[in-house]
Amino acid sequence: MKFLILTLFVTFLSLHSVALDKLKIGVLEYPPYVSFDFKSKNIEGYLIDHAKKVFAGKYDVSFYIIPVERIADSLNSHSIDLYLTFFKSKERNKKFSYSKEPSFIISPQICSLRDRKTIHKTDRIIVPRSKLWKSLVSSVSDKVTTFSYSSDYMGRVIEMLKLGRADFVFLPEVFGREEELHSIVCRPDPMFKDRTKLYLGYLKNSPLRDEIDKIWKTFKKVKTK
Repeated sequence: MKFLILTLFVTFLSLHSVALDKLKIGVLEYPPYVSFDFKSKNIEGYLIDHAKKVFAGKYDVSFYIIPVERIADSLNSHSIDLYLTFFKSKERNKKFSYSKEPSFIISPQICSLRDRKTIHKTDRIIVPRSKLWKSLVSSVSDKVTTFSYSSDYMGRVIEMLKLGRADFVFLPEVFGREEELHSIVCRPDPMFKDRTKLYLGYLKNSPLRDEIDKIWKTFKKVKTK
């Protein structure tokens, strides 16, 4: 009987020791870093994999795609504990704190066959399938086509450009693949302006603040794909 009680006690301690606190993280949908897979219904991407490694063994992490206009309300209502892809602004600085270093730095590009600096309402534009991209581009063009994001996205949309089936294509990231751009003209996407650095953001009075800061310092030590 004593052995049984001891066994149950040890089992309880073991289960308790592996139970992790839940951490709800909001993210901006930004392929290839963060994207929603319509087949698996999962949120995935380089940044998601990266964050999972950072918080592994410390928190039971779940991710939620939260559009920009709902970030503040989601944090204030505690629907999420922190936001992984936070743009800084003077207004947000009053209520929120940020990681010292950016979560990541984006370099979105807009490309065409020739150097064109003006987009007209009738121009045909291809963007990644993302609410963010579509909402940004729909304000400047009535002819927006979305392509699902995958490893061959860049190659597919550049081919559409060369075939004359699009006037502009948007590339969310070109790092490491610049050689594929030699036959087209690309420039930084002006719609993102100063929104190229994204930070980990949370409420100034968050009880997780000190612990999250400590864990997040390991962010740059973890390599992405």
